[in-house]
Amino acid sequence: MIHPSNAGALVVMLALLGGSALRGQNADSGAARARPAPAPPVFSIGQPSIWPQQVSAQGTAYTQSGRYGATFSYGVFHAFNKPPITAFNPLLGLIGGTVEGYGSVGGVEDAGLRAMATSRLLAR
Repeated sequence: MIHPSNAGALVVMLALLGGSALRGQNADSGAARARPAPAPPVFSIGQPSIWPQQVSAQGTAYTQSGRYGATFSYGVFHAFNKPPITAFNPLLGLIGGTVEGYGSVGGVEDAGLRAMATSRLLAR
């Protein structure tokens, strides 16, 4: 707490200086003109998707029976999320589930759906 006599002395001193000590608060002061322009705002690329998708195409060029074909698949991954445990942060992709549909054409026609436990920790 400031004693009243000290506060009075401070007011008298500022009045005697004529406000020259407060010149740094003016917008047109020399120091304000010498400052560089403000930096542009940072562009955020955002968070990665919580449902990353994948598409793949595989081909068989030669087999012993002379068959050839292609397999196409589409899948979606979702990371396991347990908020209080930092090891299960969805950005890490430590463990999650993938559901994938596939179909083959050519020599052996086949189609199906598969579900897998997947870790993408080292794949990013």
